[in-house]
Amino acid sequence: MANFGPIDKSVLYGQGNHRSEDVLGDPDTTLIVRRGDISFWRILQMAPRHIRVLQVLQNMVFLGVLQCGHIEIDTHLITALVERWRPETHTFHFSVGEATITLQDIAVIWALPVEGNMITGVDTNMTKQQWQNYCHQWLGFQPNENSFKNARIKLAALLDRLLNHTCDDDSPFEEVLQEARVCVMCLIGGLLCPDATGNTVSLLYLRHMKNIDEESTSNWGTAVLAYLYRELCTASQRGKTNIGGAMQLLQIWAWSRIITLAPIPSNNVADLMPTIDDPENILPVPPYARRWSYHISQTHTAHNAIRIIRNTLDRMQENEFIWTPYLHGLPELQSLPAYATRTPWNIRCPLINYSIVEMHHVERVLRQFGMIQDIPPNPLVSERRLHQIDRRGRLGKIG
Repeated sequence: MANFGPIDKSVLYGQGNHRSEDVLGDPDTTLIVRRGDISFWRILQMAPRHIRVLQVLQNMVFLGVLQCGHIEIDTHLITALVERWRPETHTFHFSVGEATITLQDIAVIWALPVEGNMITGVDTNMTKQQWQNYCHQWLGFQPNENSFKNARIKLAALLDRLLNHTCDDDSPFEEVLQEARVCVMCLIGGLLCPDATGNTVSLLYLRHMKNIDEESTSNWGTAVLAYLYRELCTASQRGKTNIGGAMQLLQIWAWSRIITLAPIPSNNVADLMPTIDDPENILPVPPYARRWSYHISQTHTAHNAIRIIRNTLDRMQENEFIWTPYLHGLPELQSLPAYATRTPWNIRCPLINYSIVEMHHVERVLRQFGMIQDIPPNPLVSERRLHQIDRRGRLGKIG
């Protein structure tokens, strides 16, 4: 990066601890992207889910995510973007101005809701036996004691359930609901909100999946975006080596807007797309992310790819960044469910996922909504404390 620090530090006060400080001394190191969804997609190829399960996933608002499958992550691109992410403003600082991932992106790319009940609640202290019974009730099976870590369950236990149990025409409806919950837990833990290990998922999310025979009223889109913001803020600090969160969402966001970094479209379908059997076309059109679900070869990635991407971002011109990529004529936009469009996307609001609270600073990226950008006010000083709030020591310990 040519100029990686602010001249005036009244807004970007955290430069001293920002990873961009280390670029000159360690220019080729990339972040390790945490994700645990590859086995999930392989299972969905080998053992496709029944249409009844897919319809429940539609009610749960996660069908769109499943329809889009797996996309290989470019760690060079992700690292270069994180180097431009500023925790103070929750925006990427480019040569053409600030930009960020908004509620509009989460709604359009994955058709996740951006309204409804927040994904939050009170920690629950339960014994392993109680958690086993809880899983039996809501997931349809009782994992062994080694499958738990505090209030988290290993993804391996969920994947084993999917591999060895599939619903059919004659399965009781309760089993269909349970299988759908297992699928969603795999998506959350592996793709949407992967944790520090990439192999467990919080059982607290299950409390928001109980009444799923009707359309979900939970605000999953905001929760996923809050988690992504927190991961970006953490990874942007000096010395950090890993990053979690919805990296697939971030990569599609970047491809859709930065012309010089978008891959060339291909007719080759991605290797890990789920097999979906829908001969009667009951299911809705896949969301925007599906158009990026093709095979992208990174076999011959240059050893200095991150330097090339940095240089591309440094030299980016105004006409090389698409501020409004989601044109009204897009079929995916017209087919979005109401829960993804009723709430205005350009509202300044807190994004919540349990203890994670991150501000949605759309006032800094008005051009992404077709508006004229003025000089935004500085973020509130009180927001600085939000990054210090986490769940360490309050993880629903089990005995």
